[in-house]
Amino acid sequence: PLDVELVGSEGANNQISLIDITKENQRFTFENVPQQPVVSLLRNFSAPVKLKYNYSDRELLTLMTDATDAFARWDASQILYSRLVHEHTVKNQAIDDAIISQIRNLIVNASPNEDVICEMLRLPSFDTLCQQIERVDIDELYGSREALFKLLSESFEAEWLALYDSMPFTPYVYEQYDVNTRRLRNMSLAYIAKAGVQDELIKQQYAQSDNMSDMLGALKAAQHCGVETFDGLMSEFESKWHHDPIVMDKWFSLHATYQRDDIITHIEKITSHVRSLFLCKFDCTISRFQSLFISSSLPLPTFLLPTLQSGHFASL
Repeated sequence: PLDVELVGSEGANNQISLIDITKENQRFTFENVPQQPVVSLLRNFSAPVKLKYNYSDRELLTLMTDATDAFARWDASQILYSRLVHEHTVKNQAIDDAIISQIRNLIVNASPNEDVICEMLRLPSFDTLCQQIERVDIDELYGSREALFKLLSESFEAEWLALYDSMPFTPYVYEQYDVNTRRLRNMSLAYIAKAGVQDELIKQQYAQSDNMSDMLGALKAAQHCGVETFDGLMSEFESKWHHDPIVMDKWFSLHATYQRDDIITHIEKITSHVRSLFLCKFDCTISRFQSLFISSSLPLPTFLLPTLQSGHFASL
């Protein structure tokens, strides 16, 4: 089944139909269509398929604005952003004014009342972009995505700041509106950070966060700041959450994805640090740990092998 909408200018006279695709080639006729529409295919993700359709940029902009289905609007935005990245639009030529205007309108009119708006403003992940092409030049693809991210950050810096300021912090509540608010505010902060030096704003959010979403949002934004700001906040985060392995996994991931010239040396350093924390925490149960691996004939985890040479688990 394919849920289809014929989208008219400014959403006028839209027609919605559910059609069944049962053959390799089929023809469908729609009547009483007063103007040339843009076809919105796969509304509400009506079938588990990957659908390719050669939309023009203008058609995608129409779907982003006037399609009545949230999934269709989001999908159109992702197709457009992916095209801009893969075609290296930012590097090779100026982005069409219509696209710039549409994105600006999305930011200016963004509200936590609409679930999909945050995802429509978010660029496709690097992993998603890799899956869209057969051969991946990692440096080129990463550079193209970063160029688009930077352009959207700098072009709409005032709009991102206004959006961020429109969502003041309130005590944590797990309601959909509040979830949408946190997502939209944290995404805005990432764009703001990418546009330039906003260290104090990021530190302020981290300091007043009463939930993990806002705290991690500040740390992710800090990835676009200097080393001093990033390392300082990460050190505070570690001091507070070093007892929780699941949270520390996020800490490690943030360190590993931070762009720095000495990233390999840095990862080796924090890996050694994490190993030290592990040994300190579990030193009192080493004998039980030894017994587990001896009795079960399990191989010792590779990240613990260096500890054999330092005297720990000497009887293994």
